[in-house]
Amino acid sequence: MTKEIASEALAAAPIELVFSPASLGDAAEDRVRRILNIPREQLVHGASYTGRPYTWIYRDSEYLIKVRAEYRFPTRDARRWIERAREQEQRLGVHHPAKGWFLIHADEVALIANITPKMTPLHTLGEEYSQTDRCALLERMLDLYLGVAANHKQRLDEGLSNFAIGADGELYYVDDDIYRWDELTSLTQAMGFWCRALPWFTAEVAERIGQVLHQLLERHFRDRHTLMVAANLIRQLPLVNPEQERRRAGLLQGLESAAPRKPSSRPKTLGQEPFALLGDIHANYPALQAVLAALDRLGIRQALVLGDTVGYGPYPLECIRAVRERDFTVIKGNHDYAVVTGQFIKGFSKNAQAVAEWTRNRLDAEDLAWLDELPPSLHQDGWLAVHGAPQDKHCFFGYVYRMSYEANLANLAERDIPICFHGHSHITGVYFRDQGGESGFCKENQQSLQHYSYCLVSPGSIGQPRDNEGPAAPFAIFDPQTRQLAFHRVDYPVETTIDAMLANDFPAALAQRLRNGE
Repeated sequence: MTKEIASEALAAAPIELVFSPASLGDAAEDRVRRILNIPREQLVHGASYTGRPYTWIYRDSEYLIKVRAEYRFPTRDARRWIERAREQEQRLGVHHPAKGWFLIHADEVALIANITPKMTPLHTLGEEYSQTDRCALLERMLDLYLGVAANHKQRLDEGLSNFAIGADGELYYVDDDIYRWDELTSLTQAMGFWCRALPWFTAEVAERIGQVLHQLLERHFRDRHTLMVAANLIRQLPLVNPEQERRRAGLLQGLESAAPRKPSSRPKTLGQEPFALLGDIHANYPALQAVLAALDRLGIRQALVLGDTVGYGPYPLECIRAVRERDFTVIKGNHDYAVVTGQFIKGFSKNAQAVAEWTRNRLDAEDLAWLDELPPSLHQDGWLAVHGAPQDKHCFFGYVYRMSYEANLANLAERDIPICFHGHSHITGVYFRDQGGESGFCKENQQSLQHYSYCLVSPGSIGQPRDNEGPAAPFAIFDPQTRQLAFHRVDYPVETTIDAMLANDFPAALAQRLRNGE
């Protein structure tokens, strides 16, 4: 059987109803055969029905048949494919309940096909639908989509042609395929398409959708960080004219105004005087005290804390209070996130999880709220600050290291950001791309970032250095006017921290790692 099978041959081939729609009753096979005798629908971009070249569409006034002609299985394998698809549909609950599946037998293989009642795809809505109606349907689509994502870690296809209104007025997913959840990347890209291509998606509609997105993300994910990820991805959408920018601004306004940040939690803007870069304090208060004393001697009043104020160490409360009292600018790290949410994901070791759980039980509601409100990134004056890596949408799970720095430098180049300050690696140094396009790593104590086109700057970890230079606490000073960078290290009573760790039954491996600085 060739892929260009004639319609007459298809209509005459034996049919096996695997899951028959109850609405068709005993007449199901006759109805299927009559529809297959109707000329095949031509799939045209922007038309009522779109799809892959080997998706064949047949329809009458009430039903639509979709033949998945790309699949040519032996009959037993084809039945198994349908059974798995049916199980998934019942689990997700987003397809029309009257959807049926059948096989078309020809030339020793079976074509997989399904039949559903005809519906109105969202991309074909006519003038009878008001702007309010369209907005309401987008809200329902987002609710379906995010429900599947949160509950099943799977992704529906975001194209408007894949969602349709049934005769009962309900909204259904009409594509057969389900994808791996990609943590909002494809959804926000679809919103970029809405901003670029939908005439009715005005700035006012976008603001309303932003508000709805906020509400749905909170309802389905119960995690404020998901809101921040969505906002960061929307900010990076490729848009080309002022009207599209206004629509994006509306989305962000709605997303962020639905629950404005408390004034006390908004990150402090850093001025043009030199400021300190403090990485991964990790609840090591003796080390932090030594660094603060060094900053006082150097006359440095501003500091940017690059995430992970807590975790690994035995002094979480003292470290939180110290950076708050100094009014430092602080961003969120993966340990901060884990302590707040209790979610130990993305490579958390058993030792790290044990200390995070210990920490969570020792902070009060105010301190946990402060950690929760920390932004995952900060962007100002030609630099970006994240805990982890600029190419990571979460900002605090990805690493900058030998195998990933080139990709992260490319990310900075795409975004036209010359400098990224980061932590997470616990290694002091600068990965760079110079004016001639050469890249490398430099850990000289004094550097001019003016020599680099793009660079990734890590001051190392105050609380748990891992660069094989002993337990001394590293930090850096950056002058935004001259772009001069200076790395420093300061000794502190490491055994005081180790004694406190062991007194609280911390894993011995963490104490030994702290002593060795590796």
